[in-house]
Amino acid sequence: GGSKGLAAPGDMNQEESRIWDSAVELMSDPLVLPLFEQHSNHLMLVFDNYSEGGVTSVRGKQVKTLALGSSAGRHAGALQLCVDYDVIPSFLTKKEVRSCFNVVSRMTTTKGLDFGGFIQLLGLLAVQALSKPSFSHLYPSNVKKVGVLLEVWGLADPIKLQMNIGHKS
Repeated sequence: GGSKGLAAPGDMNQEESRIWDSAVELMSDPLVLPLFEQHSNHLMLVFDNYSEGGVTSVRGKQVKTLALGSSAGRHAGALQLCVDYDVIPSFLTKKEVRSCFNVVSRMTTTKGLDFGGFIQLLGLLAVQALSKPSFSHLYPSNVKKVGVLLEVWGLADPIKLQMNIGHKS
């Protein structure tokens, strides 16, 4: 991919520019995508669960998309996903999740995130959360951080997804 020289858009605030840089670095890490691919069938189910209703047309084809959503009540969307999987408030604030979402949205230029954008968002959430001083020495590499997202936070866990689907009203 020619994403190496991808500079953050000039109108981004400092926080989002910093996240943009880690997103570019993450996408050029050859170890990260295979890790997600091992779990792609399950992650597609997670994506489907949280992306209900958001549909965008890509080249005439209807594609499901994930919105940012809100974390109030049982709504679809990225914020609700982060609450359900205890990413908010244990690892990231709503504001941090919103910044990550904004960055991926800017990169993909669609209104919501398609499945590829969803995977990018997950990777970015893991990197943002686990690059904080209290965790960075435990998980020095991107691939380790993504491993935590999948295994420890349970994004790759079918039982966790069933529980989360269970409390949707």
